[in-house]
Order: sequence, then C-alpha cells, then structure tokens
Amino acid sequence: GGSGNWKYEKINPTGTQRFVYDHNGVTEVYNAQITGAGRTQTLADFLRYCKTEHPADHTMVLFWNHGAGAFGFGADMLFGGQGLSLKDMRAAFESVCVPNEENPPFDIIGFDACLMASMEVAGAFNGFANYLVGSEDVEPGNGWDYTAWLGAMAENPRINPLQLCKAITDSYVTFY
Repeated sequence: GGSGNWKYEKINPTGTQRFVYDHNGVTEVYNAQITGAGRTQTLADFLRYCKTEHPADHTMVLFWNHGAGAFGFGADMLFGGQGLSLKDMRAAFESVCVPNEENPPFDIIGFDACLMASMEVAGAFNGFANYLVGSEDVEPGNGWDYTAWLGAMAENPRINPLQLCKAITDSYVTFY
C-alpha cells in the first residue's frame, strides 16, 4: 500500500504485499487485499509477521516515507494521505511486544523520513529499541544511502547495532 505507482514491477499497487530479499533475490511471501499503511493494525500485523516468521538475534525496524515529528509519520496516498500518529505507532508496537528499557525488543528503530529525530518520537518508542536513527531536519528526496550501510552489513555480518547506526549516519553525511 501507500502509492499508486511503483517502479518495481513485482509490486501490485492495489494489494498489500510482503517480500523477502536474500541471497535468492526478491521473493513475494504475502499478497492480500489492500490495507491502509496508515492504520495501526496494518503496522501491528507487519511487526507480528516479522517477529513470528523471521526471528533474529538482532533486529531493526525501518520506516521510509514522510515524517512529521511530533505529529506522526507516513502518508498513504491510496487512503487520502492517512498517516500514523506517534500514539498509534506505539500502540502497534505494544500489541506485539513489551517495552523494556533494559532489554528492548529491537536494536534499532530507524526513520528515513523528515523531522523524526525529536524528543517526542524518542519518547514514543522508549523501551522498544536501544537506538533511534532519524533526521531532526528535512531530508533530501533520495533519503538514506542504502548501498553504503547495507554494504557495511554485508562486509561485516557481525556488525553491532551501534556500528550500524554509525554506518547509516556517516554514509548519509558522505552521500550529501
């Protein structure tokens, strides 16, 4: 969901899909009736799916779209630009896992979106991750340099979460 036009031919803009990208390439693993990306339940379902179907020792949740800081995240163009408030996002996370400041369920929550590095956002995700990566300002349209930081992960599969956060932010600065 989210957009009526995608440049990747496997994406169906009239459905809700999930893909796995691994050494075999991109594989569609879920295809259902479209649901709004700006719905709390849609986010909760996705988090639950990832936790159940793809458990891992280290985990990162990455949001890409439009950020509005204290006012929330996302704009689903198929559902009137509907986004998620920070309260809605927290509710989705709480429906899947228990926040724990000592041992949070995720290593990193990242926002490749404008204005998401604020105290309000950090507060909303308190207890869910060790690190929050985002921009306090507007981001250029290209967003993060995925090639660089995913390349750092490929070069060092044992990269720790703090090193990965550094790779994300350093590559962003270098890219721009």
